[in-house]
Amino acid sequence: YQAGKAGNMEAWCRFGKFILKTLNKSPTSPYPANDAISALEHAFDKGVKKAGHVLADLYLGGQAGLAKDELKAIEILTRCDDVKSNKRLISIYMKNNESEKVLALTKKLADQGEPDAMFQLGMCYANGDLGVEKDALQARKWLEKYIEIPPKEIRDAKNAKWPKEIYEKHQEDIRRYGYAMTMTE
Repeated sequence: YQAGKAGNMEAWCRFGKFILKTLNKSPTSPYPANDAISALEHAFDKGVKKAGHVLADLYLGGQAGLAKDELKAIEILTRCDDVKSNKRLISIYMKNNESEKVLALTKKLADQGEPDAMFQLGMCYANGDLGVEKDALQARKWLEKYIEIPPKEIRDAKNAKWPKEIYEKHQEDIRRYGYAMTMTE
């Protein structure tokens, strides 16, 4: 709390998360939920994206005294504009059948080198999903970029991008797709 008062915005975020954790363990916490929300909002307004992630989750779940508000969560995640928030937005848009938004964010993440997005975009072009025309060249481009990523980077527990099993399944899907592509070329 004192570090937050001294201007450390990460500390405000940690303080807000601490309050939420104490509320989950004991309803008689000395800190009310609105203190947590205030600390997180303050940190987020000063650029701490982690605070935005927590706030978005609270709005999506209607937790800590906040009304369930998907539009507010979307607004917060859009302001975060990082890999984690964009992946979360993709999930929301998928649930809401908003294919154009899913495709736009998937392309954005693929262009930024995000392995999952490269694979998903390649498969969209391969199968004609999310409203795109089937395009063997675009599919091959994105799937080859995905394959070029060293497996260690994908399996790196610290990055936690992709577990080994998913990478191996993707490799199998890509090989199957490559075989099908050579049959039609």
